[in-house]
Amino acid sequence: MKMAASKMIISAAVAVTQVTVIWADTANTRVLVNLDIRRLVALASESNSRQINTDQRSMQRHNNSR
Repeated sequence: MKMAASKMIISAAVAVTQVTVIWADTANTRVLVNLDIRRLVALASESNSRQINTDQRSMQRHNNSR
């Protein structure tokens, strides 16, 4: 459950940041917001790959125990 909640928070943050890009007035703000999106996406993908690795290890343990 904790994993799903963190994914939702990251998704919501990305959505809010993208809305901010649309409404940003100055070029500087737009650049800062775009960097934030990249950082959030990087965090999300890092978190996802950790979860995939954990799933693969547990599946491997399950297969080895047969």
